[in-house]
Amino acid sequence: MKRLGSIFFKTYNQEFADSLINRSFRLMNQEKLYLESNFSIENLATRLNVSSCLLSQIIHDKLDQNFFDLVIHYRIQEAKKVLENPKSQQMTMDKLAFEMGYSSISAFFDDFKQHTNQTPSEYRKQMNLICGSS
Repeated sequence: MKRLGSIFFKTYNQEFADSLINRSFRLMNQEKLYLESNFSIENLATRLNVSSCLLSQIIHDKLDQNFFDLVIHYRIQEAKKVLENPKSQQMTMDKLAFEMGYSSISAFFDDFKQHTNQTPSEYRKQMNLICGSS
């Protein structure tokens, strides 16, 4: 009976963890919380009604990354969308970094380069060549 109880407990925790990750993704995608410069795990945990320690542990266990890496991933994906949009050609990199939630353009450039192996300007230029914009 003790073994059955531990199996049920693990299943329950697994289901809870999966649900929490899905709710996190939904909030991040729908409300783009990651674009807020002061966005923190505490903010997200409060919205999900869980402790930040629990949320941090579940993100680490389920996604094999920490909260900050998750936020950076979302920000860089959003920046790529903006850079791919011909309507944003006149946007400066400073403005883009700020709109992506960065308070430092150098941090934005470092994160972008780490995730894409290109600077934001190089990425924009490549997208212009692919899409035929000038």
